[in-house]
Amino acid sequence: MNGPVSVHIANLLLAGNGVEQDVALAIEMYEQVSAKNTGGSADQEAAEKLAQIYAEGVYREANMDKALLYYQRAADYGSETARNKLAVFATR
Repeated sequence: MNGPVSVHIANLLLAGNGVEQDVALAIEMYEQVSAKNTGGSADQEAAEKLAQIYAEGVYREANMDKALLYYQRAADYGSETARNKLAVFATR
């Protein structure tokens, strides 16, 4: 399954939108896509989603180390949003 399709399915699973909610599977799918580093927007989106999940502690217990790891990965993939988040964390 390609990255964009995997991210779309993970988004549906995370929200329980039209399917039974499965947070664990959604996170696993995001992790697989974000680790591929294909240079596509799906890698970036998956890394941003994981960073958000771990920063906010909504679907998983908050873990700032993991959040920073995924924000850095998303920034490395070109995410301006992730770069901004990292800058905010650096000033704290």
